[in-house]
Amino acid sequence: MARGLFINAKELKRFTSLNGNVDSDRWLDSVFEAQNRHIKQLLGTDLYVKIQGHIEAGNIASYSTYKALLDEYIKPTLINYSMVELIPNLHFQLSNKGIFIHNSENSQSATSEEINSIVQRYRSVAQYYATRLTDHLSFYSSSFPEYSTNTNDEINPSREGYFTGLVL
Repeated sequence: MARGLFINAKELKRFTSLNGNVDSDRWLDSVFEAQNRHIKQLLGTDLYVKIQGHIEAGNIASYSTYKALLDEYIKPTLINYSMVELIPNLHFQLSNKGIFIHNSENSQSATSEEINSIVQRYRSVAQYYATRLTDHLSFYSSSFPEYSTNTNDEINPSREGYFTGLVL
């Protein structure tokens, strides 16, 4: 997995409405951004680094507690936050000639309102899973000692759930 990502293309495409033909260069940065911004905030620096290290080393399966946390709580959260980051980027393409909206002869581009509605749907699902992740870590904090060992300028995990706003 690139840059120690917690999910792969197959998982992202299988559990979302993302078309299987979308190239990795279109979604990779969005997954990295979602992982770095949202997941690190939920886990805290120490637990994040621990899990990322096991993924990069290819031995996460040897640590059943961390593997279960990753599979049951982190991945669903990350998949949905990745879509929150990705959807606005799919609508536009930046090139050296400017910013373009994708169009096709037999389709119609979504409006800004429709895009925002889809993003909000994924954000709502991501927040649900983020709350489950936070609750699980709080309840089983003794199984994840890194959850409470952050110091100095490291990110302390958000233990209040994760809320990014309210849409009426």
